[in-house]
Amino acid sequence: LTGRLEADTICSPEETSGCVGKNHWDNLRKRSVEINGKPFEPESQPEWNFGFTLFDLEEWRNLKLTDTYEKWMHANYDDHIFPETSLMYGLGIPFLTYYDHVACWDDVTEPKILV
Repeated sequence: LTGRLEADTICSPEETSGCVGKNHWDNLRKRSVEINGKPFEPESQPEWNFGFTLFDLEEWRNLKLTDTYEKWMHANYDDHIFPETSLMYGLGIPFLTYYDHVACWDDVTEPKILV
């Protein structure tokens, strides 16, 4: 949400670009409960990007993240969460898949890889 309130992201008759439909966030929370087992609360997650990411493949398999990714892909196809040609699609589906499985570290502590 980049610091914006959820209500500020909803499209209006005057503004239809860079916004989402009125049911977007409720639908995303519902799908998150179905797929991830908990509601989607982006403000509770650490900020990260794919520039440098380590994956524990054994934990990946234990968490069945490929299955989760595929469920989000199907949900996106059904619900049009993100336009398939958008950057948000390329970043959003993995973000939803890794929801609550990302850990960050600093220069002092040994990294703990949850995914």
